[in-house]
Amino acid sequence: MSRETRDDRTEEHHRKADPPVDRHRSSGRVDVPIEGLALPRGEGGEAVEHRDRVYHLRGSESRLLHTAGAFRVVPATDLAAGRLSADAFKEDLRHLSHQGLIERRTIPINHEPTRVVVLTREGKALLDDRRDEGTGGRTQQYHAGLVKPLELGHDAQLYHVHARSIYRALQQDDNRNRRRTSAAAIARKLMILDFVLGEPGTEWYATEADKVAFFTQRLGVPPRDLPQRRFASDDQRLTSTTRYFVHKLPIGVAGDPPRLHFVTLALDPSGQGLASFLHDHARLLSHLPDWTIVAVGPKGWAGETGCRPQFDRYVAGIPATSMAWDRREVARYFVTRRAVDANDLAHLSVTDLNHCREARRQFADPIVETLYARWLVDGDRVLNEWSAGSLTRVVSRGALRACELPYTYEQFGDEAGVC
Repeated sequence: MSRETRDDRTEEHHRKADPPVDRHRSSGRVDVPIEGLALPRGEGGEAVEHRDRVYHLRGSESRLLHTAGAFRVVPATDLAAGRLSADAFKEDLRHLSHQGLIERRTIPINHEPTRVVVLTREGKALLDDRRDEGTGGRTQQYHAGLVKPLELGHDAQLYHVHARSIYRALQQDDNRNRRRTSAAAIARKLMILDFVLGEPGTEWYATEADKVAFFTQRLGVPPRDLPQRRFASDDQRLTSTTRYFVHKLPIGVAGDPPRLHFVTLALDPSGQGLASFLHDHARLLSHLPDWTIVAVGPKGWAGETGCRPQFDRYVAGIPATSMAWDRREVARYFVTRRAVDANDLAHLSVTDLNHCREARRQFADPIVETLYARWLVDGDRVLNEWSAGSLTRVVSRGALRACELPYTYEQFGDEAGVC
């Protein structure tokens, strides 16, 4: 039965019979936001003009089109999960297929035949034409057809990353990764996930709690030397909150003897992203005898060209800046910073605090972070051994590994280094 001739009274009866449902809590289904599309969002059908045709769509069909186009290939069972009416979902598929906007195909996923939904060229053209650039729709790319056979299984499973059932199984129902986010941010998370899945022999530490426990309890690293950020509370009566490993990137242990592997994305051709990563982890790395930084990028990635000089400079103990550092100024900065970090401000003047703030900018270098971590343990002896431009004795042994993934992730657009 077509959309135009179905019994409206029967549809009204079903709507009344269905109890209220919280769509965000009822299932693992994902509603990909369509804020960037000028398409119908209500439950009533609306006419949509495109080129020389008029399509009739309702909100559920707009979301279905957007999801299929954004993820390239989506299993039909995933699109149906959580829908209030299986019949209404099937009718959406039939109606969109009848209008030539989608097609349903069967492809192998994990060696099992799976029914999937993809956009047709007409469907992609409609979405491209209905982007609302005023709300950011121009950043989303849409894809039509089964054009990359080798990546079909991969693309068809991208949809699962947001499913509530995954986070419920991990006992992290409120994990921030379920929040709606940009396509480029999703791509970066998937790059990391694809790398981790390709390293089955590695023991991974993913959560903040697991990482803190591993380094402080097993390796004896002081909490003060872990990568961290301090967040002030809006309520003046409450103390600030310290969060560790805010990059939320996996850390693995592999090899014989075991060696630590710090994974990071290196999408910036200049290598500045890696330099910032080293800066944030310098104090932790100073406690480790051996470690590896794994720089990950998509297919066709050329990020290693920029990463290698930054890494070699750090391991060689060469500051990122050519500015000469005065030992007395570095010592003053360390003393003041230690007091500030401990919130021991009673003996510090406004001049001291301003100097510390300026010095923190001046000495924003991973080498200085490494030196500071050693100074907290060994005192001025470290400064006596130090001379500007030669810090090889305070930098531990490290290696850089570049990993190019087999996927381009081009379906997520070209923002933030995603090609």
